[in-house]
Amino acid sequence: MSVKIINEDNKVIALLSGEIDHHNAKSLRQDIDFSLRENQPEELIMDFSEVGFMDSSYKKGYETFRN
Repeated sequence: MSVKIINEDNKVIALLSGEIDHHNAKSLRQDIDFSLRENQPEELIMDFSEVGFMDSSYKKGYETFRN
């Protein structure tokens, strides 16, 4: 799993790739949270187009982002 974070036009764009599971979901969340704290964007865009697998452990984190 990897994440590339782009900050532009008051947006944080997280380009995710690989597999997301309970082993790496926390690290992924921490990387994105750091960028959100540092940049205070109006919008978060998460691109899952290069993710081949995602188990249910990430679903909880994703729902938290939405709220």
